[in-house]
Amino acid sequence: MSAGHWSDLVGSRLAPMRLVAFAACVSMLVVALTAAIGVWLVVLALALASIISVADNGLGVTATAELAGRAWSGRALGVQNTMQNVAAFATAPLVGLLAGSFGFAWAFAAVAVFPALGAWLTPVNAERRAHSLSDHASGT
Repeated sequence: MSAGHWSDLVGSRLAPMRLVAFAACVSMLVVALTAAIGVWLVVLALALASIISVADNGLGVTATAELAGRAWSGRALGVQNTMQNVAAFATAPLVGLLAGSFGFAWAFAAVAVFPALGAWLTPVNAERRAHSLSDHASGT
């Protein structure tokens, strides 16, 4: 809810999503660090990382529909949801395999790569272009 309010204030869905992704990356690195040194704070770090990692879920759905437009929004949402479910399905066994092979700290550090990659791939400039094209078409 607060991520949606934030995105409304700044006039962007993807810019806040990129920042949340960076925060998720950092929080997973904190989880990895606390797991590596055996500090009980790993539980708190994991709780915080769990909250951060889902903070922008609504923005992802909203941005998908908005950027796809009326004609493509259903198809785009279907693809987005399918890929999210595939990733969720694959995460537990892959992280379990990493944790079993290299330990929890390395598994959590590996997980941090994905939000960093997501932040890098988030097309903030495409959102700006789409908004400017729609503003131009509506005469505003």
